[in-house]
Amino acid sequence: MNWKRRVLYGLGAGILALIGTCGIGYVATAGEYTVPATVESDPALESVELNGTLLHVRVLGPATSPVIVILPGGPGNDFIYLSDLEALQDRYRLVFYDQRGAGLSARVPSEQLTLETYLADLMAVLDHYSPGRPAILLGHSWGAMLATAFTAQHPERVSNLVLAEPGFLTPELSRVYLERTNNMMPALSWATFRALGRAFYTYLHVSGPDNDAAVDAAMLSLASAPMPESPIAGYYCNRDMHTARLQTKRFGARANMQLMGSELSDGGMSRDLSAGIENFRGNTLLLTGDCNTIVGPDIQERHAALFPRVRLVVIEGAGHTMLGEKPEESLAAIRAFLAQ
Repeated sequence: MNWKRRVLYGLGAGILALIGTCGIGYVATAGEYTVPATVESDPALESVELNGTLLHVRVLGPATSPVIVILPGGPGNDFIYLSDLEALQDRYRLVFYDQRGAGLSARVPSEQLTLETYLADLMAVLDHYSPGRPAILLGHSWGAMLATAFTAQHPERVSNLVLAEPGFLTPELSRVYLERTNNMMPALSWATFRALGRAFYTYLHVSGPDNDAAVDAAMLSLASAPMPESPIAGYYCNRDMHTARLQTKRFGARANMQLMGSELSDGGMSRDLSAGIENFRGNTLLLTGDCNTIVGPDIQERHAALFPRVRLVVIEGAGHTMLGEKPEESLAAIRAFLAQ
């Protein structure tokens, strides 16, 4: 047998082994992979059409009370993981909504998944639920970044800001973020390969209810895998991702990839989300968990310097999801801030 034939036989055997391994994995991971429908096909979900898009919403509290619009993170998460904030409905009108392309809101073409569109959606939410009066914005992570960018452009529409660990607000801090997260790339290990394998088979098993369901489920599987090698493990106490409180019904994969890809390159973010925030006349509360080594107290102290009137509160024994990890302490800080 000449060498060329040996190489071809070797390649063929390798390909057959790979196909066989994938087939065994596919059978071994068989089961029920259910992805919730979005508001487009589930009429039981509370929704509102704003700015040309159907958004999943939950509205709680007295209609005459001050309005708090709550912005989840990701980009791509739904608002379910922020349910502890529902306790504020005794004194405030709470408006939870999933951003377009995220959570249980409508999936839209990728060209609509931009910061500008998200800012326009937020304006539409305020026009609808708080017409003629400024509202409080409460954002977590990416939601806090969105709230800051909106307030910097429209300070007259916001009365107060509550920002729970915005990831980065300036180009300089975006570079720090990329450095601390290894450019959002996990270290190679067996745990990483297992997580990638689970995400791959999840993608193969999901068949509906819409064209985005499979990639949404695969991205959620990968993002929630409790890997010590995860680039965001430093968000949590002792790098233990089991402590995260990120309950999610459905993740918006395209929204995450499109927004992060357009706003954050290997060199960092080009725009300053805080540009103009010096014109904001309201008060700002920054919340941070003392366990977070990526965007924790040291980064939030640098963020605090951007705002004219700001209070920084560190939640002890909490990581990035302090609103769910330490809800009593977080709610107490928010109530005290809003009561001033």
